[in-house]
Amino acid sequence: MDRELNQVELISVADNGQPANDVSGSAYISADGRFIIFDSFATNLTEAPVCAEKFNRCPQVYLRDRQQGHTYLLSQPANDQPPDDGSFAGDISGNAAYAAIITGATNLVSTTLSKPFYNRKGFIVKIKQITLQFTL
Repeated sequence: MDRELNQVELISVADNGQPANDVSGSAYISADGRFIIFDSFATNLTEAPVCAEKFNRCPQVYLRDRQQGHTYLLSQPANDQPPDDGSFAGDISGNAAYAAIITGATNLVSTTLSKPFYNRKGFIVKIKQITLQFTL
C-alpha cells in the first residue's frame, strides 16, 4: 500500500501481469521498496519448474523487482531442476543485497545435504542488483 498515493499494488504476479494462481504469503520488503520477497504455492509466476514430481504443490520463494516488473524464483536449484521440497521466505536485507530462505530442499546447492523427515535448512541468497543474477 502506497500511503502517499493511496494505491495498492499486487506483488505476487508474473512478468506478464498475471496474478499468482495459488496462495502467497510471508512478504518482506527492502528498505527502498523496490524488492519484495515472498513465498507462494503458485506455479505460474516464472517459467522455472517449482515442484518435484512427488509433490502436488509446494511453496517456493520469489523476489519481485517492482522497478523492473520482474519476478524471480529464488529457491531454484543451480541445475535448473525443480526444487525437491518447499521453501519459505525468511527475510530480505534492507539494501536488498541478501535474502534469507528456509527450505526443506536438498538440491539447491551442489553439496550433498541429508534429508531427515521435516528437516528445514536456512540459506542466504546473494542478490546481485546490477545484473539481477542469483547465486547460492
